[in-house]
Amino acid sequence: MALINCPECNKQISDKAAACPSCGCPVGGEADSGQESVQTIEKTGKKWKRGAALSLGVMFLGIILMARGCTGASEMSPLGPFLIVLGFGLFIANRAGTWWHHD
Repeated sequence: MALINCPECNKQISDKAAACPSCGCPVGGEADSGQESVQTIEKTGKKWKRGAALSLGVMFLGIILMARGCTGASEMSPLGPFLIVLGFGLFIANRAGTWWHHD
C-alpha cells in the first residue's frame, strides 16, 4: 500500500482508496481490494409471470368462495378449499419452473 497525494486537497491518502477521506475527491483506486462487483439481473419470462398471476387469482377466488360460504349458507361448498389448494400447488409449480428455466 503506497501513499499518494490527493489532487484536490493535496493530503496523503492510500492508493487503494476510491475517494479522498478529507474532501471526497475520486482518485480512481479500488476500495474493495481488487474484486469487481457483480450485478445479477433476473430474466423471468412473461409466461412464468402469467402463471404466477393465474395461481394467485385461483387462490383468491377460493378465499372469496370460502368467505361467502361461511356467512350464511348452511353447508359450505368444497369448491373454495379445493381452489385454494389448487392455486397453492400451481404457485409452487410455477416458482419451481421459474427457478429451473431461469436464464
